[in-house]
Amino acid sequence: HDRPHRLMLSPDPPKTNMGWVSLMLVCRHWRCIGLETPTLWRIISVTENLDSLKYRLDRSAGCTIDLILNDSDDPVVNVKALPSLLMHAKRIRSIKVRHWFRFHHLHTLKPLFNVELPALERVSLAPWFGKHPQTESGQLEVGQRHGDVGLSVTRHPHIRHLKVHGITLPEITSFWSLMTLEIFLDFGSGAGQLATDVLALLTSLSSLKSLIVLGGSKSRRRQSFPSGIPSASAGRDGGAQQIDLPFLRQICLDAPYEFAHPFISTIRFHALLRFYVSTDLPTYR
Repeated sequence: HDRPHRLMLSPDPPKTNMGWVSLMLVCRHWRCIGLETPTLWRIISVTENLDSLKYRLDRSAGCTIDLILNDSDDPVVNVKALPSLLMHAKRIRSIKVRHWFRFHHLHTLKPLFNVELPALERVSLAPWFGKHPQTESGQLEVGQRHGDVGLSVTRHPHIRHLKVHGITLPEITSFWSLMTLEIFLDFGSGAGQLATDVLALLTSLSSLKSLIVLGGSKSRRRQSFPSGIPSASAGRDGGAQQIDLPFLRQICLDAPYEFAHPFISTIRFHALLRFYVSTDLPTYR
């Protein structure tokens, strides 16, 4: 059986690998091919080298780009890159943060999502919930606990692949027609309500092909974080009736029984090819 971490959505754009550039030294013909083929430069990884960033953005002109944001301890790296990235906003096809991107740095990405991104199809925002800045009282500020980066159906109408962890999503009544959805939830409390919220969300995702819900049967974090999933009260009641997902091919669920039971019993599968569920067993007296 496939483990949850091996069950992937449709493949993410690969990490930037500029090793092929050395091939341009072989001969003049290969150099010309490299310089004149925009798709070879389309994977843009943000680094401290702004000159390199601008060069790769210029070389990729004419095609969409896949953006991998910097995940270093210093959020200024992404902030300094924003002016150059915003000039090419209409070409951004995907935005991804890697595993070590800090949750409390998410606010630095708002300028990027606050503009129209008409070509954006894939968003992967699963930041690290490690150490966070605290107030004098030792508690996180309310604003720091919400991952609202400005995702919007109006500004980003063509998102089809979504991977999120603690990111605030739009209301159910206005959502994308997703093909793949991967969400990581904190099941520290309210697993039953989370199930209701996610099921309500699924009522608007009839085109979904892959669904991954991770978090584990028991939360390992002492401090809980908002799921980012819109409340079921804002849309239909997900638990009121069966939900048809006729195109769903893959489901991976790692969640407590209070979430897994209503979740599985409510969804109707018609074309499922891969099914993985990990949960704890209820205790009967």
